[in-house]
Amino acid sequence: MKGNEIRLPVLCLIFLTADLKNWSLSPDDAPDSADAGNGGFMPFGLAGVLRGAATCFYGFIGFDCIAATGEEVRRPHKAIPVAILGSLFVVCLSYLAVSAVITLMWPYYGLKVSTDTH
Repeated sequence: MKGNEIRLPVLCLIFLTADLKNWSLSPDDAPDSADAGNGGFMPFGLAGVLRGAATCFYGFIGFDCIAATGEEVRRPHKAIPVAILGSLFVVCLSYLAVSAVITLMWPYYGLKVSTDTH
């Protein structure tokens, strides 16, 4: 966990200096070459949210290791659901925080949305 003590303050500082206008941009604010969607908070609607959720879904993979170690706890019927829900909460909160900071730092139409590694 080394390094988290640096990441959290940096994330907080960036969030405090972010530009809230980035969440209320109109399509006219974007350059002509950018796909601006409808502008506003969710410029690509529910379909865009689902595409983003499908992209970051792999961050939630790995919770099966919690169930696999269930035989090592005293009350697995209670500890496993609490561990899985706690992990999901932390990961979801982390994704939301990083997404908020990124979209407040930089206009959405300027972000690279391709997942290509080439």
